[in-house]
Amino acid sequence: MRATAARVTVAALAALLAGTSLAATERTAPQLPANDNACVFFRTLYDWQVLDDRHLLIWAPGEPDPYQVELATPLNGLRFAHTLAFVDRNADGRLCGFGMDRIALTDAPVQQDATIAGITKLDATTLAALAEHYGVKISPRRLAAAQREQGTDHRVE
Repeated sequence: MRATAARVTVAALAALLAGTSLAATERTAPQLPANDNACVFFRTLYDWQVLDDRHLLIWAPGEPDPYQVELATPLNGLRFAHTLAFVDRNADGRLCGFGMDRIALTDAPVQQDATIAGITKLDATTLAALAEHYGVKISPRRLAAAQREQGTDHRVE
């Protein structure tokens, strides 16, 4: 009787794990464009939106499309940061997906920073997919600007 109960438990555990792996594959991140070495002049950055502890969106004036920044290591508390420091390690005036530039939390109890692993310019479709994947809200104004840039804005005005 114990052998039968053990087999049932193992079978139930296997079914549970199989279901978990299926659910995990359904929530894979959207495919980003291949170039993650984009640059933006860091003095023109005016806003950001955190996706998780390793990913955030940044906006620069005059650019309707945001950039996704991927950090090499997580920054604990990034979701709650009120201020960030953008560290230009090679002093070229740009924040890039190469060159060891960093982002630091300046209002955390313990100073933390992380190297930027990649910066990718996003289009409206990818922006919307990332927002859905991470469960964040992008302002309608920003989505509309990105759609106009991409030529997918079909609003009647």
